[in-house]
Amino acid sequence: MLSQESRCTRIPFGSRSFRFALLVCISAVTALSGEGLRAQLQVVPGFTAKRVTLPKPTKGWSGFSVLPDGGLVAFEGKSLVLLSPSTGKVLKTFTSLTNPVWGSAVLVGPSGKNLYFGESSTGGIYAFNIASKTLRKASTITFNYAFAFNPLEGERFLYVSAKPRSGALTDVIRLDLVTGFQDRIVEVKGFSGPLTFDEKGNLYLAPAPSKFGAKAAGRLLRYSPAQVLSAIGPKTLTEKEGVLFAKGFDNALSFVRDGEGTFYIADASSKTSNLFEIGKNGGSAGARDVLKATGLTVSSLAFSKGRQPFERFGRKGSKIYIHLTNFFSKYELVTLEPARPSLVVSPNRTPSPDTPLQYVVKGAQGAKVAIWLLGTEYTPERAFAPLGVRGLNFPSFGISLFRPFLTLLGSVDSTGKASLSLKAPSTRGVLWTTQALLGLVKGLPGGEAPSPWVTSNPVTVRVK
Repeated sequence: MLSQESRCTRIPFGSRSFRFALLVCISAVTALSGEGLRAQLQVVPGFTAKRVTLPKPTKGWSGFSVLPDGGLVAFEGKSLVLLSPSTGKVLKTFTSLTNPVWGSAVLVGPSGKNLYFGESSTGGIYAFNIASKTLRKASTITFNYAFAFNPLEGERFLYVSAKPRSGALTDVIRLDLVTGFQDRIVEVKGFSGPLTFDEKGNLYLAPAPSKFGAKAAGRLLRYSPAQVLSAIGPKTLTEKEGVLFAKGFDNALSFVRDGEGTFYIADASSKTSNLFEIGKNGGSAGARDVLKATGLTVSSLAFSKGRQPFERFGRKGSKIYIHLTNFFSKYELVTLEPARPSLVVSPNRTPSPDTPLQYVVKGAQGAKVAIWLLGTEYTPERAFAPLGVRGLNFPSFGISLFRPFLTLLGSVDSTGKASLSLKAPSTRGVLWTTQALLGLVKGLPGGEAPSPWVTSNPVTVRVK
């Protein structure tokens, strides 16, 4: 059952060489039933998730990293392999160890020429050169957990989160990959957790809480480039020197930082697991349940940077790979991407003169206003332009705003749907492009502030 509100008007529209009239009806349709989500997997509006089954590993899938060409590298307990994100199948085996081990981390080096992986069974850390296909053991660090490279230092020094000593203490160790020398940079309370550097050389560390299962006990620490530099040598940084950048999550198994500075955390406690979002400014809260899989744990994460920023309701390009598992029989890979509102026109894009047309945009959940833009020409969409909050990502239109165009105001219903009805002009050969600007989009509670306005894909129609 549907309830509908509409208003119609006749508006002159066209270039200087000809003019015609469009019978326009702007509708907001409220559906009484929503779309169902795939069993066991839930994702917030503005993202889309595709899941595939991974083959059973020798020990367990541990650590994922992305090559410069977009290939996904993973370690499965014995072999370092290249995975197909679209099928989950192994495309290539880079190298294999003699004996199976419990893996810890995988990281593509900054040059893209070397792959690094670790294991916690014996503490081995290995380096594999893609061109020469040679494998060497770089060092041994007991219970190594996660790897990162400092962009200020190149590829000689690997930073390793590990727990080489007894007690509830975790270290960040700076490993010289040439000499094997190990330098303790950070020592904090808790157990091993993920780490990363940002573009400026700030170090982020999320040690696991001393008491597993405690709610909201997770913390994300930050150390400045100057502090990291000062700890090279005899000095060791403690938690007191660090800044509590963010908290509110339970326990970070893994995290990634997107190109805009937002963190996504594989958050897991004794009973729950979810993908947790922390805004680029950090804080005492974040957005829980960005993605949630009933009965499975959100485990390893890997970020693949594309030409477009990773943002809710944005254009596809960047993505996050997510490993879901129950650790003994189920292994899945999820590709999480932005889901832009989709615009379609019916009956088709090449109507006969005077044919009634209906445009429908879906997937703009949370928006209230639809601004319909109709232009007499089409141009390739421009790159996002930073003009406001989180770049605002506006404009990014497929129509030319420097040619005659028409702006119409409509509304969006609670399911994220809006429609526009019009009548094709009587003149053959007329071409125009329609696109919807939708807003104001609100961020997830506690998460990153999104662009307040988002755009649909452009649709071009020509009267045959």
